[in-house]
Amino acid sequence: MDSFCTSLEKLHFEISARQQAILEENLHMSHVIGKFRRQLPPCKNLYQLTCAVNNVENGGIFLHFLCNILSRKESQIDLFWVPGIIINQITTRLGKLTALRAVGSYRILQLDIFEHLSSLHTNAPISLLVDKVPYLKVLSCIYDTSLVFEEFASNHKDIRVLQFNTCPCPSVSEARLTRGFNHFTKLEKLSLSPVLLLGADDDLERSAGLKQIIDYCPCLDEVEIADWTERNKVYDVCGTWLEQFSNCKNLSKFTLADVRVGSANFIKLMLAKCFKLKSLRLTNIENSLSTELVTSLPLATHLEDFRLETKAVEDLGKIVSSLKLCASLKRWVIVNHRPKTSITSFAFDWPGLILACFISPNYGNTLSVKVTSNHPAFEWCFGSSTQEAVHLADIHFNSLIVFDSKICLLPY
Repeated sequence: MDSFCTSLEKLHFEISARQQAILEENLHMSHVIGKFRRQLPPCKNLYQLTCAVNNVENGGIFLHFLCNILSRKESQIDLFWVPGIIINQITTRLGKLTALRAVGSYRILQLDIFEHLSSLHTNAPISLLVDKVPYLKVLSCIYDTSLVFEEFASNHKDIRVLQFNTCPCPSVSEARLTRGFNHFTKLEKLSLSPVLLLGADDDLERSAGLKQIIDYCPCLDEVEIADWTERNKVYDVCGTWLEQFSNCKNLSKFTLADVRVGSANFIKLMLAKCFKLKSLRLTNIENSLSTELVTSLPLATHLEDFRLETKAVEDLGKIVSSLKLCASLKRWVIVNHRPKTSITSFAFDWPGLILACFISPNYGNTLSVKVTSNHPAFEWCFGSSTQEAVHLADIHFNSLIVFDSKICLLPY
């Protein structure tokens, strides 16, 4: 262990969805962890501490351990990324880390001590960040008011990655929002709820503000439109609003979730006009997308990853057939939650495919679904729940099968 710790540079804790481990309160006092802590002082190269925890309650299990590590490595740690943990108890100690540039925590109260951070992931509201942490390039926070957004944006013009993980703001000012984005000319990745762009009232059909935002941010290459905190809520969105994203010439990844669209023509426009689009994720779209997908997917010459999760009546067989016409496609995942599914058995020999995953709760014993590929790393899953795909490689399970935000998971 001495030789291992001498060269250790990154230390990561994880409680993944696939493990579903039951942690005990005295985990950090176990023999193995205790020995590991005692061996940490020789780790002269340790500079990253990260922790992925599924819920905030589990954070206390690691807090003492993390505090112990920080006390030994204060001058070297530059990344402390534990988004699921409340770290107010050790904020003062973090403030002494002279090399610290990235912090992720569920809640941080003493933001003044982090003046030199470039990356911040927190549930702090934007109203507390207006004149703080001026060197930010990566930010995930709460949008709680429109009144200060323009001032915040003018003070943080270097932001490249922005996520508003929830929007409790009772009234979103479209004018203030668009004026604020005028300062984000370097923005590359954007993740937010439909409420934020469209207003919290019943009028969800305005697209003028979104068009301005896209014009102001020509570098956008990744966009997520989803409410990551209220996954059971569905927003009625006009399809013409979504068509604005087809003007993002550098768009390579697009995610849309938890909406009901009046028109799905935006899919055809995006696949036809966004020539750099490599990843498309459509989740919990309440109306059928079959017609648009079947006619538009063959146009997606650069698409590599595709994920569709739906409760609507879809012609899944035709969608899969259309996916096969995507010349660059490497991975696809279809998750169908509709209780009664009518689908014809299918089989494909798919040269070059790396992942095929078809999940449906009611496929029955009579349905035959089979995909083969000549790719040496090809993996295939056909089951009734995503948990049946746990045997697949982590790079597939975590990045495509499990649906969550891919923006601000770690600093860029």
